[in-house]
Amino acid sequence: MTDEAFIIAYLVRPQEPGGLPDGMTGAYVKCFTASPDIETAIRATCAALLENGLNPVEVVDDKVYQLKIADWGLYVSGEWPEYASHLPTQEEFEQKMAEGKVVYGPFAGFNDE
Repeated sequence: MTDEAFIIAYLVRPQEPGGLPDGMTGAYVKCFTASPDIETAIRATCAALLENGLNPVEVVDDKVYQLKIADWGLYVSGEWPEYASHLPTQEEFEQKMAEGKVVYGPFAGFNDE
C-alpha cells in the first residue's frame, strides 16, 4: 500500500432533485483515496460519487494534491477542526485507505437557482 492519499476536489451536482440536503443544487467536496496513480484515483473517486447519487462535474482548479496518510489527523485539525468529530479518526482513515475506499471531506453546498 502507498503511504500517500490523493486529494481531488470536485464540483458535484445531485443526480436527482433533492439529492443534496437543504435545497442545495451543488457542492464542493474533497475526496481522498490511496491509489497507485492519478488515473486510478480519479476513477475511484468518480465511481464513489456516482454511487452516492452525485455527478462529478469538474475537478476544482484542475489540481490534484497528495497527503501522507499518517498526517490525516493533522490535516483535519488544520483544515476542518469544527468537523473533526464527523470525519474518520486517524485509525479509521488509515483502514479505509488500506481497503481502497474513498473518504469525503465536508461538503460546501450552494444553491444557484
